[in-house]
Amino acid sequence: EKTLMMEIKQRAKQASGSNDSTLKTLAKQLVQVRQQRVKLHSAKAQLGAMGMHATVTASQIAAVSAIGSVTDSMKVANQQMNIKETTKIMAQFQKETESLKVKEEMMDDVLMDAFDSEGIEEEADQVTNQVLAELGIELDSQM
Repeated sequence: EKTLMMEIKQRAKQASGSNDSTLKTLAKQLVQVRQQRVKLHSAKAQLGAMGMHATVTASQIAAVSAIGSVTDSMKVANQQMNIKETTKIMAQFQKETESLKVKEEMMDDVLMDAFDSEGIEEEADQVTNQVLAELGIELDSQM
């Protein structure tokens, strides 16, 4: 376009008026070049839009494919899951858990009885009284 403009300016300086056919031809070429540039920009924008559309379509296809895979997996899981058997297993689990809790409580009681803390308490009171008596402080039945 710049080259064409320079040619038009040179021809206009040499021309004898605005009726010069070469000058008009060069001007028409300039107009056509400008129109082609506008068309080129428009085509470029349309190609960009088509590319974006293709990308969106590819993304949608991938999403549908992923959903299909998940659906198939869910179908298999649903077919393999037996509600009655699962309910039975959970009931058995609860029963065994309760049984274990009862056994733990029984073991705690047995251990508490084995390590009687009352004897320890009485002996600790005796040691305390002895130490205080040695220090000259008497504790009667205040404790």
